[in-house]
Amino acid sequence: MEAKPALIDVYNPFTWNGLADDNDFVEINLNTVKALKLIKGGTLKIKSNGSSIEKKFKVAPVQDNVLLTGKRFGIEKGIITPVEISR
Repeated sequence: MEAKPALIDVYNPFTWNGLADDNDFVEINLNTVKALKLIKGGTLKIKSNGSSIEKKFKVAPVQDNVLLTGKRFGIEKGIITPVEISR
């Protein structure tokens, strides 16, 4: 059975208190980048809860089907949100 991608919110306002908020991206692994044929500097389409957003991405050592974010985008159901992703 293939796992669905999940957006995991690691936002903590206490960590970023007094610092500029430049976390407007998601972290994904290289396998996901290759599978979706994403282009460096491009965006990733994320759909959930009837909403769709496009965010920049950063390649990071995270598990398959995991998108990490340090900023709330408004489509989250909680800390872990099932999503659909595309190019």
